[in-house]
Amino acid sequence: MEKRRGIKVLLFLLAFVGCFSLLPQQLWAKSKKVTISQADVYLPDISVYMETADGKACGKDEVKAKISDTGVSLTVRSSDIFSDTDRGIYYHVLLDISTSIRADQFDAMKKSILALKKKIRKKDRLSVITFGKEVKEAADGNSSYGELSKVLSKIKQEKGTHLYEGINTITEQVNAQKDKEIKKEVKAENSMRNIGIILTDWQEIKDAGGITSQEESLKSLQETGTPLYGFCLKTAKDTLQDDMGAFLRKTGGSFQIFNEGKKDTQLTDLNKERLKDNVLLIHSSSNKTYDEEKVLELEAGEETVKKEHLYLNRAQSDSKKPTITSVKQKGKDAKTIVVTFSEDVLSADNKNNYSILRGGKHTYTVSEATYTSDNEKYQAKLVLNDKLVKGKYTVETHNIVDNTNEENPLDASWSGELDGEGAFKAFYTSLGKFWAIILAIIVFAVLLGIYLYIRKHRGIMVVQDKMVLGDKMEQKKHIKSDQSTTKNVILSVSGIAADEKEMAVQINGSIIIGRASFCDIYFDDLKMSGQHFALLVQNGGIFLSDLNSTNGTFVDGKPVEAGPEVTVPVANGSTIEAGSVTFVIRW
Repeated sequence: MEKRRGIKVLLFLLAFVGCFSLLPQQLWAKSKKVTISQADVYLPDISVYMETADGKACGKDEVKAKISDTGVSLTVRSSDIFSDTDRGIYYHVLLDISTSIRADQFDAMKKSILALKKKIRKKDRLSVITFGKEVKEAADGNSSYGELSKVLSKIKQEKGTHLYEGINTITEQVNAQKDKEIKKEVKAENSMRNIGIILTDWQEIKDAGGITSQEESLKSLQETGTPLYGFCLKTAKDTLQDDMGAFLRKTGGSFQIFNEGKKDTQLTDLNKERLKDNVLLIHSSSNKTYDEEKVLELEAGEETVKKEHLYLNRAQSDSKKPTITSVKQKGKDAKTIVVTFSEDVLSADNKNNYSILRGGKHTYTVSEATYTSDNEKYQAKLVLNDKLVKGKYTVETHNIVDNTNEENPLDASWSGELDGEGAFKAFYTSLGKFWAIILAIIVFAVLLGIYLYIRKHRGIMVVQDKMVLGDKMEQKKHIKSDQSTTKNVILSVSGIAADEKEMAVQINGSIIIGRASFCDIYFDDLKMSGQHFALLVQNGGIFLSDLNSTNGTFVDGKPVEAGPEVTVPVANGSTIEAGSVTFVIRW
């Protein structure tokens, strides 16, 4: 029984663990903890160092950055694990040599420094600053392991402690290092990372004339973006440990108790952690510096982290003038253009700072101007008072400068082709409401022209479902006869009415019978052609000619060959069939 119960518990635990293994892998990435330890400012570039819970770099496209009260746009250009970059670390180690520290503790502190020196990479540097009665640079960053070992072995403890003076010396070294890089024009992605380390019992004794306060030393670290990592002797009072921890955290560093038993690994472990840090290279749209501190805010996945006490106080000089890189028409209304600048600019949202010319003559007025700066795209959208037409344009600017300390003016103007909406369409649009009047005039003129033309040509008639001008029909009204004579005949008509009708007809040379009203005799018979057949008098006899009728003509039941050039004789009493009508002719 107990065995079965144990199996059930085991199966439950396996199922529970399995559920977690089926969760999306992104869940951890979205919820990982991120801490900003350092921000190194060299505008327009900012290097941000972060500690991530999983030791992996955030995707650069996953991180959004902003700085309070500046209006600048920030773009994350790269995101890497520190050890994968070309950067080195400059460790500025501050060693407390006051006599308040026991000899065995002091010896362990020196050995831990040597252990760190032995583990750092070739591109890394380590300097040692001692503080006691005086503050001294015991070894610079170029000292070899052997040289450093000799220096440390000769250092003696002193009465007195200038703690904050020593911290200030770190920032002096950092500033000197950064000045060298500026002089050599070292790029931000290749610059050294400056980190401070202090080994102390955190006692400030000013009997040697120290004049630096804790607040001043803290601000000096914050202004240079230097985190201070502290290792405090366990013999220090709790109040001193608490004070030291609070101070270090404000710099971006951390607090640890110095363990003499781990003298060979405690500082090297710190080095390992820093090599795992995630470093972001962030580019600002401006190199403007500020006296007051700012706050850097990062959104990484679902995490939002802040780096307070950020000082934008160091910048690369910028003498390059901004330019207009492109001008493009936007939208179908041909009244909006987008002007793209090479860098972030000021006063681009002032509509009065633009002149738009077509062909060097026609000037457009800007009725509205808006400016956006995002992800290294700097664009002004201009709405014009009139629609563009295809042609060559010039965009001139006034009072627009780049968003830098130098405020360089915009260089030159832009010239190029814009499609507009086409000359005809622009003309059409410009007429606006007058188009209705113009269209009415055009329609009236066309109708009047048609009327006058028809009137000139004696009207229009429909013959065999085709419209024919009246004067053209006159030529087909009679068929010529070489010997025209007059003959009187009687036509008995049937088939179109209920009763047979007779009509006396005089044939003067010829007559045409059909459906058209201009025929000599015409019938409302849809089967009869407009000009169906003709009766002619030749040499005293009567002949019939089919005028290319649709349904044909029959004489005494026989079809007549079509064509006005063909004639057949008609006898007295003959029967003629045309369409639905039957004629009996007598004379």
